[in-house]
Amino acid sequence: MSFRVSKTIPILALAAIMLATAVTPASAIQRRAKISDRGFYLGFYLLFNSVGGDFKDDIYLQYSSLNRRIYVPDIDAGMGFGFGGGVKFSQAALEVAYLRTTHDATVNDYARDVTLNMVNIDLKYHFIPRSSAQPYAQIGLCLPWMKADYAASSATGDIIGDAKYRGYGLNVGGGVTMHLNHQLAFTGGAVYRWIGYSNFTGIYGDKVDWGSSLDGSGLSFQVGVVFKIPWDY
Repeated sequence: MSFRVSKTIPILALAAIMLATAVTPASAIQRRAKISDRGFYLGFYLLFNSVGGDFKDDIYLQYSSLNRRIYVPDIDAGMGFGFGGGVKFSQAALEVAYLRTTHDATVNDYARDVTLNMVNIDLKYHFIPRSSAQPYAQIGLCLPWMKADYAASSATGDIIGDAKYRGYGLNVGGGVTMHLNHQLAFTGGAVYRWIGYSNFTGIYGDKVDWGSSLDGSGLSFQVGVVFKIPWDY
């Protein structure tokens, strides 16, 4: 797996700007008014995601008496978007989010496209309640499903099709949320996801439950905007 510097620069620069903004004006905003810490919220995100572990284009899964194959591609880091919502109780928050990223990949040295989708259920803990700048830590569950174009084939390779991968994972990360007022905030952070894929789909829609899981863990960076619906001030 390779990280393309040209792709990382825009999102990392945006994250740096947001984090700098979060630190610099915090005291000034906090002097004007305390920030509401309870209520519902909706978030929209841009993210940069990596897939590592066993995804190196050096193995394949062979199944059935016909020796059909599902390949494990080498996947470059990619960018995408997401959205979600949650509820915040002072320092703790429960959030559900959908994320989608697209990636360049190689299968047997051929260029392919990969689409990664996931649903995350996270618990966040904010360390400075009712402050305009609130660092947080998070832990949660991840339910990913991924499609690689033309990564499944017959034994002879004369018939090819898309391969699909499903799994589960654990999220651990942190970041900071900058509250501009009672209704609007910016957020940025990093999450490492330990992901194992154990359910696969090959050509003709073959369903394959593998005995052990493939490691698809990786690091993700995201920035976003949050719209809040507070129930206290």
